[in-house]
Amino acid sequence: ETDYMGKRWCDSEAMNACLHRARAAGIPFFDGEYLAKITREELAKVFSGTIEMPMLDERVTILRAVGEKLVADYKGKFHNFVRSCAPKLYAHGDGLLERLTKEFPRFEDVSMYKGDQIQIYKLAQLGIWMMHLTLSPRKAWKLEDAHLLTAFADYIVPVGMRVMGIFEYAPELEKQINSLTIVERDSDAEIEIRASSIYSVARLTDEINARRKGLEPLLMPQVDFRLWKSYHATHWPHHLTVTTMY
Repeated sequence: ETDYMGKRWCDSEAMNACLHRARAAGIPFFDGEYLAKITREELAKVFSGTIEMPMLDERVTILRAVGEKLVADYKGKFHNFVRSCAPKLYAHGDGLLERLTKEFPRFEDVSMYKGDQIQIYKLAQLGIWMMHLTLSPRKAWKLEDAHLLTAFADYIVPVGMRVMGIFEYAPELEKQINSLTIVERDSDAEIEIRASSIYSVARLTDEINARRKGLEPLLMPQVDFRLWKSYHATHWPHHLTVTTMY
Protein backbone atom coordinates (compact mmCIF):
# COMPACT_ATOMS: atom_id res chain seq x y z
CA GLU A 1 0.00 0.00 0.00
CA THR A 2 1.07 3.58 -0.58
CA ASP A 3 -0.33 7.00 0.25
CA TYR A 4 -0.63 9.45 -2.62
CA MET A 5 -2.82 12.46 -3.39
CA GLY A 6 -4.70 12.12 -0.12
CA LYS A 7 -5.65 8.48 -0.61
CA ARG A 8 -4.27 5.07 0.33
CA TRP A 9 -3.85 2.75 -2.66
CA CYS A 10 -3.33 -1.02 -2.66
CA ASP A 11 -2.24 -3.78 -5.03
CA SER A 12 -1.69 -2.77 -8.66
CA GLU A 13 -3.45 0.54 -8.01
CA ALA A 14 -0.66 1.31 -5.52
CA MET A 15 1.91 0.47 -8.19
CA ASN A 16 0.24 2.88 -10.62
CA ALA A 17 0.13 5.56 -7.93
CA CYS A 18 3.85 5.10 -7.30
CA LEU A 19 4.62 5.41 -11.01
CA HIS A 20 2.47 8.52 -11.31
CA ARG A 21 4.26 10.02 -8.31
CA ALA A 22 7.65 9.21 -9.82
CA ARG A 23 6.76 10.76 -13.17
CA ALA A 24 5.42 13.87 -11.45
CA ALA A 25 8.76 14.13 -9.63
CA GLY A 26 10.65 14.02 -12.93
CA ILE A 27 12.01 10.48 -12.57
CA PRO A 28 12.46 9.02 -16.10
CA PHE A 29 11.18 5.61 -15.08
CA PHE A 30 10.12 4.60 -18.59
CA ASP A 31 13.49 5.36 -20.15
CA GLY A 32 15.69 2.37 -20.92
CA GLU A 33 18.90 4.12 -19.93
CA TYR A 34 17.49 4.89 -16.48
CA LEU A 35 16.22 1.35 -15.97
CA ALA A 36 19.50 -0.21 -17.13
CA LYS A 37 21.31 1.49 -14.25
CA ILE A 38 18.61 1.62 -11.59
CA THR A 39 19.79 0.91 -8.04
CA ARG A 40 18.05 -0.85 -5.21
CA GLU A 41 17.76 2.43 -3.33
CA GLU A 42 16.20 4.21 -6.32
CA LEU A 43 13.64 1.48 -6.88
CA ALA A 44 12.77 1.37 -3.18
CA LYS A 45 12.16 5.11 -3.25
CA VAL A 46 9.92 4.93 -6.32
CA PHE A 47 7.80 2.20 -4.75
CA SER A 48 7.88 3.45 -1.18
CA GLY A 49 4.83 2.52 0.86
CA THR A 50 3.71 0.96 4.09
CA ILE A 51 6.23 -1.87 3.59
CA GLU A 52 9.26 -2.44 1.40
CA MET A 53 8.28 -3.82 -1.99
CA PRO A 54 8.59 -7.63 -1.86
CA MET A 55 11.40 -9.24 -3.89
CA LEU A 56 13.03 -5.86 -4.45
CA ASP A 57 16.42 -7.28 -5.43
CA GLU A 58 14.85 -9.56 -8.04
CA ARG A 59 12.91 -6.63 -9.48
CA VAL A 60 16.07 -4.53 -9.77
CA THR A 61 17.64 -7.33 -11.80
CA ILE A 62 14.54 -7.57 -14.01
CA LEU A 63 14.35 -3.84 -14.71
CA ARG A 64 18.05 -3.60 -15.50
CA ALA A 65 17.73 -6.42 -18.03
CA VAL A 66 14.69 -4.75 -19.63
CA GLY A 67 16.51 -1.42 -19.76
CA GLU A 68 19.61 -2.95 -21.32
CA LYS A 69 17.52 -4.63 -24.03
CA LEU A 70 15.67 -1.40 -24.81
CA VAL A 71 18.92 0.56 -25.05
CA ALA A 72 20.63 -2.07 -27.20
CA ASP A 73 17.84 -2.62 -29.72
CA TYR A 74 15.13 0.03 -29.40
CA LYS A 75 16.83 3.35 -28.64
CA GLY A 76 15.81 3.01 -25.00
CA LYS A 77 12.08 3.27 -25.67
CA PHE A 78 9.45 0.58 -25.24
CA HIS A 79 7.19 2.20 -27.83
CA ASN A 80 9.86 1.53 -30.45
CA PHE A 81 9.67 -2.15 -29.60
CA VAL A 82 5.86 -2.11 -29.80
CA ARG A 83 5.91 -0.39 -33.19
CA SER A 84 8.35 -2.99 -34.51
CA CYS A 85 5.84 -5.79 -33.80
CA ALA A 86 2.68 -6.72 -35.63
CA PRO A 87 -0.30 -5.27 -33.69
CA LYS A 88 -1.47 -8.74 -32.79
CA LEU A 89 -0.76 -11.27 -30.08
CA TYR A 90 0.11 -13.89 -32.67
CA ALA A 91 1.48 -13.23 -36.16
CA HIS A 92 3.68 -16.16 -37.13
CA GLY A 93 6.32 -15.11 -34.62
CA ASP A 94 6.04 -11.35 -35.14
CA GLY A 95 3.08 -10.79 -32.81
CA LEU A 96 3.56 -8.56 -29.80
CA LEU A 97 2.96 -11.36 -27.29
CA GLU A 98 5.22 -13.74 -29.19
CA ARG A 99 8.11 -11.29 -29.32
CA LEU A 100 7.61 -9.82 -25.85
CA THR A 101 7.94 -13.23 -24.22
CA LYS A 102 10.91 -14.12 -26.43
CA GLU A 103 12.95 -10.91 -26.33
CA PHE A 104 12.25 -10.05 -22.69
CA PRO A 105 12.70 -13.19 -20.54
CA ARG A 106 10.99 -11.38 -17.68
CA PHE A 107 7.68 -12.12 -19.44
CA GLU A 108 8.33 -15.79 -20.22
CA ASP A 109 5.76 -17.06 -17.75
CA VAL A 110 5.76 -20.80 -18.47
CA SER A 111 5.72 -23.90 -16.30
CA MET A 112 6.25 -27.59 -16.91
CA TYR A 113 3.33 -29.79 -15.87
CA LYS A 114 3.55 -33.55 -16.20
CA GLY A 115 5.85 -33.21 -19.22
CA ASP A 116 3.90 -30.44 -20.97
CA GLN A 117 4.79 -26.76 -21.18
CA ILE A 118 2.02 -24.55 -19.79
CA GLN A 119 2.09 -20.99 -21.11
CA ILE A 120 0.41 -18.54 -18.73
CA TYR A 121 1.91 -15.19 -19.81
CA LYS A 122 -0.03 -13.25 -17.18
CA LEU A 123 1.96 -10.02 -17.09
CA ALA A 124 2.68 -9.94 -20.81
CA GLN A 125 -1.01 -10.24 -21.65
CA LEU A 126 -2.04 -7.76 -18.97
CA GLY A 127 0.43 -5.16 -20.22
CA ILE A 128 -0.77 -5.56 -23.80
CA TRP A 129 -4.41 -5.35 -22.72
CA MET A 130 -3.77 -2.15 -20.77
CA MET A 131 -2.07 -0.61 -23.80
CA HIS A 132 -5.05 -1.57 -25.93
CA LEU A 133 -7.52 -0.04 -23.46
CA THR A 134 -5.52 3.17 -23.18
CA LEU A 135 -4.44 3.74 -26.76
CA SER A 136 -7.20 2.31 -28.95
CA PRO A 137 -9.80 4.98 -28.03
CA ARG A 138 -7.25 7.59 -29.15
CA LYS A 139 -6.59 5.62 -32.34
CA ALA A 140 -2.91 5.58 -31.38
CA TRP A 141 -2.56 1.79 -31.32
CA LYS A 142 -4.96 -1.13 -31.35
CA LEU A 143 -4.58 -4.83 -30.65
CA GLU A 144 -6.22 -6.56 -33.59
CA ASP A 145 -6.83 -9.92 -31.93
CA ALA A 146 -7.84 -8.91 -28.40
CA HIS A 147 -10.42 -11.70 -28.40
CA LEU A 148 -7.54 -14.17 -28.02
CA LEU A 149 -6.45 -12.77 -24.65
CA THR A 150 -7.07 -15.03 -21.66
CA ALA A 151 -7.64 -14.28 -18.00
CA PHE A 152 -4.64 -12.90 -16.11
CA ALA A 153 -3.93 -15.76 -13.75
CA ASP A 154 -2.52 -14.72 -10.39
CA TYR A 155 -3.76 -14.68 -6.78
CA ILE A 156 -7.04 -12.80 -7.10
CA VAL A 157 -9.13 -14.57 -9.73
CA PRO A 158 -8.93 -17.84 -7.76
CA VAL A 159 -10.22 -15.99 -4.68
CA GLY A 160 -13.27 -14.82 -6.62
CA MET A 161 -13.85 -18.31 -7.98
CA ARG A 162 -13.51 -19.80 -4.50
CA VAL A 163 -15.83 -17.30 -2.82
CA MET A 164 -18.49 -17.77 -5.50
CA GLY A 165 -18.29 -21.54 -5.22
CA ILE A 166 -16.95 -22.07 -8.74
CA PHE A 167 -13.72 -23.46 -7.31
CA GLU A 168 -13.59 -26.22 -4.73
CA TYR A 169 -10.13 -27.09 -3.47
CA ALA A 170 -8.96 -30.48 -2.28
CA PRO A 171 -8.96 -30.54 1.56
CA GLU A 172 -5.16 -30.53 1.75
CA LEU A 173 -4.86 -27.52 -0.57
CA GLU A 174 -7.68 -25.69 1.20
CA LYS A 175 -5.84 -26.15 4.49
CA GLN A 176 -2.56 -25.01 2.94
CA ILE A 177 -4.10 -21.81 1.56
CA ASN A 178 -6.12 -20.98 4.68
CA SER A 179 -3.07 -21.48 6.91
CA LEU A 180 -1.04 -19.11 4.69
CA THR A 181 1.47 -21.84 3.88
CA ILE A 182 3.53 -21.15 0.76
CA VAL A 183 2.38 -22.86 -2.44
CA GLU A 184 5.65 -23.37 -4.28
CA ARG A 185 6.20 -21.79 -7.66
CA ASP A 186 5.83 -24.39 -10.45
CA SER A 187 4.32 -26.94 -8.09
CA ASP A 188 1.39 -28.96 -9.42
CA ALA A 189 -0.94 -27.05 -7.10
CA GLU A 190 0.22 -23.62 -8.27
CA ILE A 191 0.00 -24.54 -11.94
CA GLU A 192 -3.43 -26.13 -11.49
CA ILE A 193 -4.78 -23.06 -9.67
CA ARG A 194 -3.59 -20.72 -12.43
CA ALA A 195 -4.64 -22.95 -15.34
CA SER A 196 -8.04 -23.56 -13.75
CA SER A 197 -8.50 -19.81 -13.39
CA ILE A 198 -7.94 -19.32 -17.11
CA TYR A 199 -10.27 -22.18 -18.04
CA SER A 200 -12.99 -21.06 -15.62
CA VAL A 201 -12.96 -17.46 -16.85
CA ALA A 202 -13.16 -18.72 -20.43
CA ARG A 203 -16.20 -20.86 -19.60
CA LEU A 204 -17.78 -18.06 -17.57
CA THR A 205 -17.27 -15.61 -20.44
CA ASP A 206 -18.93 -18.01 -22.88
CA GLU A 207 -21.91 -18.48 -20.56
CA ILE A 208 -22.33 -14.74 -20.02
CA ASN A 209 -22.15 -14.02 -23.74
CA ALA A 210 -24.74 -16.71 -24.44
CA ARG A 211 -27.13 -14.67 -22.28
CA ARG A 212 -26.23 -11.35 -23.95
CA LYS A 213 -27.64 -12.02 -27.39
CA GLY A 214 -27.64 -8.92 -29.55
CA LEU A 215 -24.98 -7.22 -27.43
CA GLU A 216 -21.28 -6.89 -28.10
CA PRO A 217 -19.58 -10.00 -26.68
CA LEU A 218 -17.51 -9.58 -23.56
CA LEU A 219 -13.84 -10.50 -23.68
CA MET A 220 -12.15 -12.65 -21.06
CA PRO A 221 -10.09 -9.72 -19.67
CA GLN A 222 -13.32 -7.83 -19.00
CA VAL A 223 -14.73 -10.71 -16.96
CA ASP A 224 -11.35 -11.07 -15.24
CA PHE A 225 -11.51 -7.40 -14.22
CA ARG A 226 -14.92 -7.80 -12.61
CA LEU A 227 -13.50 -10.60 -10.49
CA TRP A 228 -10.33 -8.67 -9.65
CA LYS A 229 -12.18 -5.46 -8.78
CA SER A 230 -14.62 -7.28 -6.54
CA TYR A 231 -12.14 -9.50 -4.71
CA HIS A 232 -8.66 -7.93 -4.75
CA ALA A 233 -9.26 -6.26 -1.40
CA THR A 234 -11.18 -9.12 0.20
CA HIS A 235 -9.89 -10.69 3.39
CA TRP A 236 -10.52 -14.20 2.09
CA PRO A 237 -7.11 -15.94 2.03
CA HIS A 238 -5.44 -16.43 -1.33
CA HIS A 239 -2.63 -18.80 -2.18
CA LEU A 240 0.85 -17.46 -1.44
CA THR A 241 3.60 -18.06 -3.98
CA VAL A 242 7.03 -16.43 -4.06
CA THR A 243 7.27 -15.26 -7.67
CA THR A 244 7.74 -12.21 -9.87
CA MET A 245 5.37 -13.60 -12.51
CA TYR A 246 2.16 -12.33 -10.90
